[in-house]
Amino acid sequence: MSSTINKVLIFSLIAFLLISFSQIASAKKQGPVWHKGVVTKAAWTEGETKCIEVDLEKYTFLPLDRVQITRQYKAPNGQWVSEKLPLDKIYVGTEVLIRGEGLEIYQLIVEEP
Repeated sequence: MSSTINKVLIFSLIAFLLISFSQIASAKKQGPVWHKGVVTKAAWTEGETKCIEVDLEKYTFLPLDRVQITRQYKAPNGQWVSEKLPLDKIYVGTEVLIRGEGLEIYQLIVEEP
């Protein structure tokens, strides 16, 4: 092959690798995101891990001492109130906001009108 073709191939390969690694690096920097959904299967335990199904997707909780599970509602005075909520009080059909990375939950909020 000619040296020009070799240079073009090497340049293309390097460009491809740089683009691939930059996308992987940016995905890791994204961090936790919020997702709104409906509980389709109430919480259950698999070994030591607590799980819940939201919009037919199985999520796992970080250790429960590191997860915030709260219920938020608007008080008569117009302010939002947040209080801890036991996991067993979240039923099928409950609308939830979850914050997590991938399928791991860091925070779960039940918002009530």
